[in-house]
Amino acid sequence: MYKLAAQAVRIDTHGGDRALAGVATVNGALMLEQAVNTAPALTPADRIAALTLAHAYSRASAMASVFHRDDPEWRSTVDDVNVEDARMKAVCGGG
Repeated sequence: MYKLAAQAVRIDTHGGDRALAGVATVNGALMLEQAVNTAPALTPADRIAALTLAHAYSRASAMASVFHRDDPEWRSTVDDVNVEDARMKAVCGGG
């Protein structure tokens, strides 16, 4: 599920449509949360990685409504998403 969610977020957040980017990050967060809730075999570390990325996606969606792309607060939010995405990618063996 991570690979699908991450791909959708990557594609839709690299276009010029802010609304579509917002929907993609919310959907990505929801997909990750649902995957965690339906996969009891996940290790605690994998569960935390998925939920942390879901939180980063949700935060990015909210922050995108307030800040513009050159704002330092927005850049920090994007950096957080990228860090958490890299962690999840390592858990899932690529992305």
